[in-house]
Amino acid sequence: MQGKHDLSVEELQHIQQCLDAEETAVEKCKAFAKQTEDPELREICQNISKTHNEHYNSLLKYLQQHERLNQGVK
Repeated sequence: MQGKHDLSVEELQHIQQCLDAEETAVEKCKAFAKQTEDPELREICQNISKTHNEHYNSLLKYLQQHERLNQGVK
């Protein structure tokens, strides 16, 4: 039986898929930034990479907070 803070298996799987996608986007954008010789395009790729990294960190933080709630830690 799930507690009020529990996520379903499907929800956890979806969050994991989102984490994987964000991580892939970060790595691809970093690689694109290194490959291009255009400084403007390099900056765009770096900014997009940072945004995806922020998304990744937000998802990870959410999971960590959820885990603490389930353990009774605030």
